[in-house]
Amino acid sequence: MKPIFKYSLKLFVIMSLGMFLATLIGDYIFGDEIKLSAILFKSFTFGLFMTIFFTIAQRYGIKEAGVTNITDENLKPQYECEIVTSLSTDQITSKLNTTHEFKDVVNKGNKIQLRARWSLQSWGEKISIETIKNENNLYTYLIKSKPIVWTTIADYGKNRKNVNKVINIIYA
Repeated sequence: MKPIFKYSLKLFVIMSLGMFLATLIGDYIFGDEIKLSAILFKSFTFGLFMTIFFTIAQRYGIKEAGVTNITDENLKPQYECEIVTSLSTDQITSKLNTTHEFKDVVNKGNKIQLRARWSLQSWGEKISIETIKNENNLYTYLIKSKPIVWTTIADYGKNRKNVNKVINIIYA
């Protein structure tokens, strides 16, 4: 099964089930007559349209972030990447603090934590830069970006873009 189809199927189930439960609970609370056929129709219709919208937006976003081959891993709303550089965590922290791309940059020794600002695409992301190893004054870092809101289904390539921004700042 193609990754984009699995992603769409997951979205459809989540959106349809969410709408079904919200409508059912709403009808019960407000004393409306519960018509399962009408609720199912609304839920499936809502699920279908939301799935189409979010799948197209996610696909466009990750392609815009530089992904050419869509895989299950690329569709996840988080991204991580390893880099090798001669810069220490203190030097990286200094470089990140000179830009206004990120906020709350905190150096905790072997780990740097920062946050991306919220935008129309997301509520913001948590970014971490963790030292994996240090050999011959070359540091290997693992850079991770994930949404602040854990229920995020689609990130539109935002986390990949965050990691790419961090890498560009480090290598600048």
